[in-house]
Amino acid sequence: MRKIDQQTANAFLSNGKMSAGNTIVNNGGVTLHGSDIARYINDSHIQINFAGYPTNVTKARRNAIVRQFSNDRYTVSIKQGELYLNCAHKPSIIIANNEWIDIVKDWAIRA
Repeated sequence: MRKIDQQTANAFLSNGKMSAGNTIVNNGGVTLHGSDIARYINDSHIQINFAGYPTNVTKARRNAIVRQFSNDRYTVSIKQGELYLNCAHKPSIIIANNEWIDIVKDWAIRA
């Protein structure tokens, strides 16, 4: 995991602020290239979105957030052009490009 990905996750999950390159963490959200990719709802609930950009950078930022939030129970991946939220003990969820996914400490559901 790159340093900026970890810094983004730390700032987001502590409700802090950060700005580095094309990433801004502020007011309970993460913005990448001007598009919202994560929202902090409360200590046991966040939301993620690819915002129409299924790139490796977007995946890396969100993967850092999701993994830290869930204590490594969830990961985000791209397989053959499809976006997935993965959990070792439950079926993967296919994520639409502009779909918000709710991640609650115990499971992920569609927004």
